[in-house]
Amino acid sequence: MSKHAIWGFTIEVSPSGRKIWPNKLKYEAARRIREDGLSPGEIAAEIGAHECLVRKWSVADRRSRGELISVQEPAFTEIVTAESRPPKLDASTPVASSEIAQLRCGSVSIEFSVAISEADLTKLVAVVERFS
Repeated sequence: MSKHAIWGFTIEVSPSGRKIWPNKLKYEAARRIREDGLSPGEIAAEIGAHECLVRKWSVADRRSRGELISVQEPAFTEIVTAESRPPKLDASTPVASSEIAQLRCGSVSIEFSVAISEADLTKLVAVVERFS
């Protein structure tokens, strides 16, 4: 196994290339997020870890301190297409019902054309998440 140092901690690297992170380094990363206001992404970039891993360490640290971690908004956004819902009876709709999709997030529901560009759909999802 090879070794190198990060923040004064020895990081071992297994023959498969996997880094073995010492608990003290994990605690230091969580402390820097908590006390110094750094983001998990900043820490991850600095130490060469994946952001999700650093975020996991931070959540574990928060839980060990007794902090309750819960999300108040829906965990998923539902996108409904014409095939998965009954057709609309409103004849004034300018687009055929088979070309309409519906985005629901919490109490917000928006219908849009399935021909929407990926960039516009991304913007639409961001707006729905902000206001739901």
